[in-house]
Amino acid sequence: MEFLLFLQINELYLIFFRSLNMKNKAIKKSPNKSPISQPVKTTKKSSQPVDATKILRYVNYGSLVLFLLIAFYYLPIHNKNLLIKIQELSLFLPTQLFFIENMKVAGGLLTYLGTFLTQFFYYPWLGSTIFISLLLLVQFLTLKAFALPVKFYTLTFIPSFALLLSLTQLGYLIFSFKSPGYVYSNMLGVVIILVSFMLYKKTASIIVRSVTAALFVLVLYPFLGFYALLGNLLFCIYEGILYKKDKNWKQHLPLAVGILFIILVPYGYYQYYYTQINFQNIYTSGLPTLKFDKDETVLWIPFIALFASLLFFSFFSFKKNKIETKLFNVILVTVIYLFSFYGLYKYSFEDENFQTEIAMDLAIFDNNWNEVLNLADNLKGEPTRLIVMDTNLALQKLKAAGDKMFSYKNGAKPFKKKYLSTQLMQMGCKPLYFQNGKINYCYRWCMEDMVEYGMNVEYLKYMVKCSLLNKEFILAQKYNDVLKKTLFHRSWALKYQKYIDQPNLMEGDAEFKAIYPFMAYDDILDGDSGLLESYLLNSFAYLQGGPPELVEMSLQCTMILKNIDLFWPRFFLYARTHDRIPKHYQEAALLYSYLERKVDVRSLKFDPQVMSDFQELIQMSEEYSNLPEETSKAYFVPKFGKTFWYYYFFVKNIKTT
Repeated sequence: MEFLLFLQINELYLIFFRSLNMKNKAIKKSPNKSPISQPVKTTKKSSQPVDATKILRYVNYGSLVLFLLIAFYYLPIHNKNLLIKIQELSLFLPTQLFFIENMKVAGGLLTYLGTFLTQFFYYPWLGSTIFISLLLLVQFLTLKAFALPVKFYTLTFIPSFALLLSLTQLGYLIFSFKSPGYVYSNMLGVVIILVSFMLYKKTASIIVRSVTAALFVLVLYPFLGFYALLGNLLFCIYEGILYKKDKNWKQHLPLAVGILFIILVPYGYYQYYYTQINFQNIYTSGLPTLKFDKDETVLWIPFIALFASLLFFSFFSFKKNKIETKLFNVILVTVIYLFSFYGLYKYSFEDENFQTEIAMDLAIFDNNWNEVLNLADNLKGEPTRLIVMDTNLALQKLKAAGDKMFSYKNGAKPFKKKYLSTQLMQMGCKPLYFQNGKINYCYRWCMEDMVEYGMNVEYLKYMVKCSLLNKEFILAQKYNDVLKKTLFHRSWALKYQKYIDQPNLMEGDAEFKAIYPFMAYDDILDGDSGLLESYLLNSFAYLQGGPPELVEMSLQCTMILKNIDLFWPRFFLYARTHDRIPKHYQEAALLYSYLERKVDVRSLKFDPQVMSDFQELIQMSEEYSNLPEETSKAYFVPKFGKTFWYYYFFVKNIKTT
């Protein structure tokens, strides 16, 4: 990256000093411009013209520095967890079979290289540095390929802004995207065609350029797909401009060859080579698999800006540009640059819940339950159901749910649909099923999503662990062998290899030990109907007996469902087998006993503070009984907002889907 920066700065200096030398030569040649013949300066003050060239120099330097600051903020600082998650949902294998699989569609080389580079987001700062270095390379090549004058330097950041936006706009799309290597594939395509365009312009022979235009598409279409066609389109524009300038009819030959091969080559490959490309995609293979509908059309904005800017530069970069720079031009290019930054800000996916969900998911995979609770504490707005479920899972793992599960924010905010959303099952089912002992469900969803969206690191890891818990060690070996071929996940695979080789060691693993009690039932695929939370709550609430951990989970689920009939047998079973009854269980028992007048709980030992708070609750309920519910709610929040009582009376109409 430092080398690219040096080249860019050096280029600016050369252009600037070349302009100064031209002015000095003009002064020396003109006898009327000699220093001797200059009029004597008077003491009268005159207004000095604005030095637009000097201002432009500062603007150009500033645009580079600002772009670097923006890029590093949006990647390793603001979207650190997103980058980690993207590489977890990707996979690169240094095998011949993996390369062949990618090459089964046009543009496969870009996918192959894109997945290779994506894995470096395992270390967000390393991956971001590589990504930003390539963005600067795109900017530099844009400047050089189209021979743009220095006054248009800031405009060369437009393609890089567009490529950066193509990453930051993704949001929930990362869970359902069918374009492997997407983060880098389009950028690499742009780099290749810009380098090719530079070389093409240096070819003097019209015959050679005609052959080059033909071979470029014929040879590179399988590797680059759409970007081979785009590169040839730039060649054709160049030939058209040369013809308009020189009026040489021979210029029509490479132009005609280029257009003809753009049209015929994809069709020829479709007819005689490719079997996995739909006809409607033969000219767009290699582009992201996005739709042009009301939800996804906006996701094409960065690509429209990218291709429009490249075509614009190709049309206007060959015109003669005057050396002098006007202040108006400086202001205009600065405004366009800032508008590009505004587009990045406006269309980047921003959502507090999404950031929290991603961070929680990574913490859950690492069994970092305290981090999950820290994220829940720091949440400012209303949580989604996935955040609530992850928080309750962390409390259950830390054996603190009975005292704290109703003290955290509870809500059901829908997934943000700025562009599109995803199903709760797709996002959260694998960790929640696995950690709750629903091993076959976790494995099933990994397999189904792998068929739909392709193999990735996250699915393989869960499938290894599920196979181990199901004592299917040959199957676990199969998936683990794939992970051992990766660059950054080999150490994880080696850790679990010892469990494959020596299954008895699993009994000492803290994660497995915490899951075993929840597997004390017949784990069958009876159908979750795509309703993750509802299925988990009901499946545990209706369980009878089992290990203490399973009984307590069943008790918690009855409270969340507000099912009084199911609550009592589980509550008394818990009370008989534990010395202390957690705070929320006491609150539920006191409330249900008071409401139904059927169960006497006076023989149980309750905390004096809980008893005192319950009496205060009854008094306040009688005092505010005539007020509307929404009005009275505000009076109960300060004292009872973190109790089961508040949840029972005021948290309603939550859709657990």
